[in-house]
Amino acid sequence: MDFTEISKKQGEIIDELFQKFLNSSDNYMCLLSLAVGSGKTIITLKLILRLFESGLLLSNPIAFFLPLSIVDQWISETAKVFKEDKEKPEILFYHGSKRLESLSAFLSTSSKLKFIFTTKETYEYDVFRKKSNPFGKIRFSFMVVDEIHQVRNPKTNTFQALQTVHAKYKLGLSATLAVSDASKDLQNIAGLFGFTLTLKNIVQSHIVSRTKTDMQIREIPRQKNVIFCSFDGKERELYLQSLADMEQKYLIYLQTREHWNFVVRDLAEKAYKVSLSTLVKMSSYPYLQSVKEAVEKQPDFAEQIYRDAPESAKMKKVLEVCATDPRKILIFSSFSTVIKVLKEKLISKGREDVDIICGEMTQKKRAAVLNKVSSGQVNILLLTKGAGGVGLNLAEFTCSIIYDPSFHPSEDEQAIGRMDRLTSTAEKIYISQLKIPGTIDMMTYSVHVQKEEQSRLILDVANKKKTESDLDEMGEFSGTYKACNLSSFIFFDSQWTTICSTFDKEAKRRKEMNKFALEHYEKQKQEKEEEDDDDGGKKVKRPKKGKTGQKKPKKISSKRSEQIAYENLIAMKRKKDEERGINPIKKRKLELATKITLVAKRKETKEAPPPFSLSLTMKKFGLCR
Repeated sequence: MDFTEISKKQGEIIDELFQKFLNSSDNYMCLLSLAVGSGKTIITLKLILRLFESGLLLSNPIAFFLPLSIVDQWISETAKVFKEDKEKPEILFYHGSKRLESLSAFLSTSSKLKFIFTTKETYEYDVFRKKSNPFGKIRFSFMVVDEIHQVRNPKTNTFQALQTVHAKYKLGLSATLAVSDASKDLQNIAGLFGFTLTLKNIVQSHIVSRTKTDMQIREIPRQKNVIFCSFDGKERELYLQSLADMEQKYLIYLQTREHWNFVVRDLAEKAYKVSLSTLVKMSSYPYLQSVKEAVEKQPDFAEQIYRDAPESAKMKKVLEVCATDPRKILIFSSFSTVIKVLKEKLISKGREDVDIICGEMTQKKRAAVLNKVSSGQVNILLLTKGAGGVGLNLAEFTCSIIYDPSFHPSEDEQAIGRMDRLTSTAEKIYISQLKIPGTIDMMTYSVHVQKEEQSRLILDVANKKKTESDLDEMGEFSGTYKACNLSSFIFFDSQWTTICSTFDKEAKRRKEMNKFALEHYEKQKQEKEEEDDDDGGKKVKRPKKGKTGQKKPKKISSKRSEQIAYENLIAMKRKKDEERGINPIKKRKLELATKITLVAKRKETKEAPPPFSLSLTMKKFGLCR
């Protein structure tokens, strides 16, 4: 496929985007979702040029919120696109210690086209840590957020900071719009730009999407394989200790997830998620925390500590592959400590053509590494998924190793996309994933399948390949996803079906319980009203009647109905204990003391936790009938 045909397809996308902005009001947002390596940068800049030439853009500045690793690429592409234009844009990279002074000087210039490039993290720092809003008084004519899927969570500071930016037009870019829950992610992204929209409205009017097949771009064949590793005795012991701790946190989370106090619920859920992330670290590199603490105590001896750090099962497999494979290899991990240890291990084994890219590096150091890559001095490049998994063009490489698979398939897809570029001449690219059987690694596959199905459905509707009615069939993540969050069992394959079915039964039971609570509440209310009617002829306030003449029942939220059911359950338990003469405080203290004793004994004897039984646990804590 030559570049003239590719430019033609890109031109069709620019036309479609232009028409959407042309037919919209002054406040409009659009999401552009193209396959990795399809030229989102060029399309965005050409669109801005066309909007400016048509008079739709005012002389107000244009803001770009980008990952730090690709700012230089955007600035160089801007110079190429506007090279022949009469009105050359003034460019400011809003970054560094003197950025506020440079911003005020930049805004005072008389240029009609002003481009401000910055990172999402820099702006978040200014808003939340420096307590200043440098862009708060600026009305931008256009706002671009690249890799917008990274700011889908409304609770994060980055999301809330970007909400304070005012712009006439907004454009979000990503190859993977949906990361966690497709419907929720898209609605959150719309909320980032100040819109409250339904999923159907977003898909119908605010998304432009193309696959590589649609754009007639050559898809490089991919060969995927899984490399299985095995823990040794010490690693298995560390993993089982973390598993026992996580199991304990999960039991507490189960007990408190319907508690009336939201603080208790949030603390229990947070503790469970922290223990789950610790389990992921143990699966990736069991010695990660100890190595990190050693480096923090003696930062001057960091290289020596990394070199002398113990090798894990996955690390041994990576070193074995790198020693024999002549291809140019990318290695992705979620943890910077892992890639630093791997770098020192490879150098100690005689591989000098190794370098890393991680979030702690400055822009100059990253640029120096990329220059070494383009000159052929680096054959093994180690990257963190956060810093090197987006935006970079690494078409020279043909093989990638995903050291620790993510629960979000988009992160792994973005990482693989560094090789699958328009400029790549490779006939095939090779992807390997490292997994340890019987650990949390094995759960990622089922999560990936369900999330990819949702994302594919949404993009098919946006591309008119399916109708909007198909969106009704897409539900939220079912028991499969919740079961993946369990992680409280050792062996995956034998218990997977049982746990999924148990969770589905639990969801059905909770729904019935909420319905029962609502009916009970309505019955009590009706009895009270009948008593008031018979009480001495007093006036009784009756609920308003609708058009049909029937009383409108008061609506109760699902949280309130769950709270009512939980309170009834606790009341029944207390009544039974009183009948038996049991002191509830002494009973609770005894239960806690027993649990602490069991955990301490298990740690002393280094004993593996007992097999996890979800049904018994729910019965124990009163979550099953």
